[in-house]
Order: sequence, then C-alpha cells, then structure tokens
Amino acid sequence: MEPLESVILFSNINDMQIVGKIIAILPEVTGSGKNGEWRKKDIVIETESQYTKRVCIAFWGDKGDSTALQLNNSVQIDFELDSREYNGKWYTEVKGWRVELKGQGVEHAVSKGLQSAQAPPAPIPAPSSSMDAIDDSVPF
Repeated sequence: MEPLESVILFSNINDMQIVGKIIAILPEVTGSGKNGEWRKKDIVIETESQYTKRVCIAFWGDKGDSTALQLNNSVQIDFELDSREYNGKWYTEVKGWRVELKGQGVEHAVSKGLQSAQAPPAPIPAPSSSMDAIDDSVPF
C-alpha cells in the first residue's frame, strides 16, 4: 500500500481538508441543551508524513453515522473550525462534515443526499457578547 498524501489544505476558511488514517474512535457523547437533544462522535486521524500530525475531529448528529468512519480506514475529511468563548476562555473545535474513503474512489457523504459539489453547511452564528446568550450546560 502506498503512503497517503499528508495534507492539510486551507484554501479558505470554508474549504479545509485533511487526509490520513483513523487511529481512534471515541465513544459517542449525548446530551440535552436548550436547543434539544444532541450527540457527538469524536475520531482521531493521523497524517502520514515526515512530521506526523494527529487531529481530533468531531462529527455532530447524524454526520457521525458514516460507514467510512471505521478504525484504520484511510480517509479524506472536509471540516470547518469553530471557536467559542466560555467564561473568558476560547475553545476551538474541528467539525467534520464530509468523509471520503481514500484509494477506493467511493465517496461517503456524512449527511444523506450531500453531494461532493455542495459547500459546507453555513457556520453557526457566534453568540452575542452577553454571557446570558451562552448555554452553560456545555463548556465548549
């Protein structure tokens, strides 16, 4: 098997990709907030290059149900970055929105009906500067 490209592309803030191998799948986390029930699956991907990078990527809701999200799969993941302020500190999360198996030519969209030509979902608006607007049930 030939090594994967070790690539993290940042052509613009709405078009980011990482290529690598899934080395860990963390247990799904669920909860309830002011907007209803939620669930999140975190995976860890490792790039293959001279300077190996490991990145934890969160898949929210049904985006974590993709069959491509299996241990040891070589994948390309489209993602976006999201930062939130909580109690004076900033927390950044890498949110995956599409995953494609590498080397098989088969794309597995993480949302039903999501086509590869579509843009990522619109970013979630940042909460107002008022601390009352922040959901205190989750610190990130």
